[in-house]
Amino acid sequence: MKIIVLGAGVAGVTTAYMLAKRGHSVTVIDRQPEPGRECSFANGAQISYSHAEPWANPHAIKKALQWILRDDAPLLFHFRLDPAMWGWAARFLKRCNWKDSNEGTIHTLRLGLYSRLEMHKLVEESGIEFHYQKRGIVHIFTRENDMPHAYRQADFQVPYGSPYEKLTRDECVALEPSLKPQSGRICGGMRYTLDETGDIFAYCKELAKKAATLGVIFKYDEPVTALKRDGDQIRAVVTSAGTYEPDAVVMALGAYSQPLLRTVGIKLPIYPMKGYSISVTIDDPEKAPIASVTNQMEKQVYTRIGNILRVAGTAEFAGYNHDINPVRTRLLKESTKFWFAGCGDVDAATEWACLRPQSPDGCAVLGKTPYRNLWLNTGQGTLGWTLCAGSAKAVCDLLEGKTPEVDLTGLTIDRF
Repeated sequence: MKIIVLGAGVAGVTTAYMLAKRGHSVTVIDRQPEPGRECSFANGAQISYSHAEPWANPHAIKKALQWILRDDAPLLFHFRLDPAMWGWAARFLKRCNWKDSNEGTIHTLRLGLYSRLEMHKLVEESGIEFHYQKRGIVHIFTRENDMPHAYRQADFQVPYGSPYEKLTRDECVALEPSLKPQSGRICGGMRYTLDETGDIFAYCKELAKKAATLGVIFKYDEPVTALKRDGDQIRAVVTSAGTYEPDAVVMALGAYSQPLLRTVGIKLPIYPMKGYSISVTIDDPEKAPIASVTNQMEKQVYTRIGNILRVAGTAEFAGYNHDINPVRTRLLKESTKFWFAGCGDVDAATEWACLRPQSPDGCAVLGKTPYRNLWLNTGQGTLGWTLCAGSAKAVCDLLEGKTPEVDLTGLTIDRF
């Protein structure tokens, strides 16, 4: 089968690799000069299978009301005359109840744990290197009133296959000794034992190389300009360089899936949520985390990738705007200087921002569309790295007319 995969990020590259392994003729098209140059370039490096709670939950509403007028808040809305944003926000608010939040957790956790198994298979068979670590992720609390909700959520997830450990301050420091200088600020913690870390950009580049050896063709610097439909199928994909007529199309353009889908009558409620990161060269390894730390209060993560400390966090709704807000990156730098002082020259850190494809209920959007040859692999929000292997495997199965091994309840376009 001739298949076009739109997007060379982690979702697209993983899908293309798996399709090629099954013997399909695959072409990947992306507007960037190489794979992984958008959301898959410099994310928080956490493969956090246990991070399944959706943004849409009652606890988040309370926090959002406290943050709403603060430019330095972990979650920032830029109020705009944008019907798409307000429509998305209305759907989001409707989901902010415990019933819907718990359902979203179950759906995402199910896909995440399946993705973990598929990631292990992929890494073993491909042999790619990307600073992969299976050491779990330590979460620290600096305020006791943040702990009850976090433990409630963790306890809820245990029966669904997500174990965790409660940690004292000393146990947090034992797992991540670089926290010791500021351990007095820690009032407790937890560790999700199944979680992992890795360099997503290196993964994309290395897996793309493997895919190319299987015959996958990568078309870079080639923006997609249109989809052409003919009845119940997509007849052609039009790009800046020409027209392709595939047997099937996989939509893996992240936040940019929605504008292109709209041109063929599919209204997918995905909105771009901007995330930020900084990358600090580590000068003193003892002053940086061994693996990864999540700061629950500041909603920031700190992950070691070789000799780089990746610090990521904050969420900003500003439409399709890639500009870096210096207030947001300053927050990351100040936090890094506090927790990991002396690890490296934080002021010289590389700054980055991306637009994540966020669905209002926080769950991925996978599988079929009204067009019989158009398939979705998008909407993973902050969890694209975490869910990539499971999402790709499920979409590949569906494309071939097979029933996926993972239950996709709550993860398809039908729910909208």
